[in-house]
Amino acid sequence: MKEGDIVRVVKPHPGMGGVHIDILYEVGWIEKILQVDSVPWAQIHTLALDDSCGGSGGIPLDCLALEPAPEWHAAKARRDAHIEKYLQESLERTRRRKALVAAVAEKHGVSPEVAERIHAELDTD
Repeated sequence: MKEGDIVRVVKPHPGMGGVHIDILYEVGWIEKILQVDSVPWAQIHTLALDDSCGGSGGIPLDCLALEPAPEWHAAKARRDAHIEKYLQESLERTRRRKALVAAVAEKHGVSPEVAERIHAELDTD
């Protein structure tokens, strides 16, 4: 298994009293794999078929199995597309704001940094 894989929790972890019953058989994806006391663990995020995430946590890799069902891969792809769209919209808002600050700064003969500091002081309420 590797980072990004879609997985299902298939067994409890005996050393921790088992996985909470509410996560057993849940599906998610591996965000990161790390070693804990020489045992490979996965940081996973649970996933629902409606693209939402239920939670996250760590679990040993041997408690997981790859999830082959295409509907889970489609849900993850939709979620990734939504996150990418949100990120791009955020970057565009940031670009527009920086352009506005630069234009206002130029209009008033100050640097963009000074304009930002003035705005920050005025926006402290």
